[in-house]
Amino acid sequence: MDQADALSMYSLVMLSMALGTAGHLGKLSRRYLAARQAGETGEVPIPAGLLVQLFLCLTAGLVMYFVIKP
Repeated sequence: MDQADALSMYSLVMLSMALGTAGHLGKLSRRYLAARQAGETGEVPIPAGLLVQLFLCLTAGLVMYFVIKP
């Protein structure tokens, strides 16, 4: 794998992660603020839907990379 392939794969993975989490940011911020107002100091759990969507975006991105790869 040369440098151009590595850079394009890295870019694709980072873009997939950003797009995979973009739809859940509002829900996560509301959940975080509600936990803070309730006085909870622990971490807010990540919803299962976000993890599934992130996995699907990464998998689809990698599949597309290998299909489109020249």
